[in-house]
Amino acid sequence: MAKKEILLKSDEALARADVAAFFRQVSEALAKGQVVLKQDETLVELTVPDQVRFEVDVEEKPKKKGKQISLEFELEWLVREDGEPAGSVSIE
Repeated sequence: MAKKEILLKSDEALARADVAAFFRQVSEALAKGQVVLKQDETLVELTVPDQVRFEVDVEEKPKKKGKQISLEFELEWLVREDGEPAGSVSIE
């Protein structure tokens, strides 16, 4: 089994309005089925199939001065060795 490979990772402080603008851009690209992310010289192009697994997590973690809230969105799908999205199984 191959190891997990991180293709791109970002962790930065942004204004709420900037995060909302980023989500709007991702939403438009997702609706078209093609999401392209760029960070410095790294470019990740994702072809998103019509059906994906969508997960939302909200977590609360105690901190010295209150609590930390985490809101995470995750999309997952399978891709064949040739890079194409894996289709569902059918009988022909």
